Amino acid sequence: MKLRFTLTKVGEKDIKSVLSQLSELSYLVSTDKPLQDLSDHGENVSIWNEELRELRMKKGTEQVTWYRCDWLFAECFLYRQIMSLFLKTTTLKQFDPFASQKQGSFIGCIDTISMLAKRVEEMASETAKVCLWGNTCDLSLSCGERVTSLPFSDMVDHLADKILCNQIGEIDRILRSGKVERVDIVLDNSGLELFADLAVAELLIGKCGVKNVVFHGKSMPWFVSDVTGIDFNWTVEMLIANSDYLLRNFGVKCSQRLSDGEFVFQSHYFWTLPYPYYLMAEKAPDLYNELSQSSLIIFKGDYNYRKLVSDLEWPQDTPFKIALRGFGPAPILVLRTIKAETVAGLSSNVIDDLRRKYGSNKIWMTTGEYAVAQFTI
Repeated sequence: MKLRFTLTKVGEKDIKSVLSQLSELSYLVSTDKPLQDLSDHGENVSIWNEELRELRMKKGTEQVTWYRCDWLFAECFLYRQIMSLFLKTTTLKQFDPFASQKQGSFIGCIDTISMLAKRVEEMASETAKVCLWGNTCDLSLSCGERVTSLPFSDMVDHLADKILCNQIGEIDRILRSGKVERVDIVLDNSGLELFADLAVAELLIGKCGVKNVVFHGKSMPWFVSDVTGIDFNWTVEMLIANSDYLLRNFGVKCSQRLSDGEFVFQSHYFWTLPYPYYLMAEKAPDLYNELSQSSLIIFKGDYNYRKLVSDLEWPQDTPFKIALRGFGPAPILVLRTIKAETVAGLSSNVIDDLRRKYGSNKIWMTTGEYAVAQFTI
């Protein structure tokens, strides 16, 4: 009893400390203060602090602030700073501050998930589209609000003409070759999108002859809704525990695939570093070599897209392969809902249509209304 009381007291102290430091961090961000070194003992502290040191040497300390340094770097560093607050505690080192929102998103979309489960085999192409449009459930851009279900058919029909570049069909040629043994999926969001990813993986193995699918997630809670290993396992467990027979059966099947090695979940620290992916071979050669074993890599979401194209403002008709800057461990399919002002690989007709509709206004690039599905070898 005494030990339990002591742990409760320590936990209460940790909670108060984290809340206080979150308030301070909010102040530092809102007032554009200089970025401060990490001081926890978690992974990659030295890498982050070295990057900060180099930025200060290059730009000057006064320029390495929340609003003056590169947008994507600041975003990534913010989430790493948030996790640093928990890593420095005694009782909250493993705590995921976004878990309730991610789980709420799954529960809020359960009707759509159930409908998708009923039609997963007969609507393979639409499942791939939901794999894309599930990205609209990104909690980091909905301020953590629970995303509720949409009728499945309405979702697919409404969004069909919003895909500005649709090369999903290109993977048919690869799959029909019979030489696709392994597909890697670099995950983005939990909830509906993760279920759609699992559904696509099941189709790849059950219908397309793929031998195994490797899922890549984050090694720590990230950008609110991004998938960690705990989220992945929780989702499978929730499916198994569901009262709906189809969902329960699907969850059992996923669990068996995991046990048999047909589904594999991996996390790597590189996914939560600020580097663009063309630097992967240099910064994380083990991960690059791992991806090189794949027959096809499916990258999900805006975050991964921005990392793939170095978060640069490319001319929109720049070939997507050029924007990758040499990154290409295997054939790549990117499924991305557009939420940031960078995109490449659009046709001149699409660009002209967007200009007629929006003029010089780039609002269409940040609303999540449009998407791309781009393929390159």
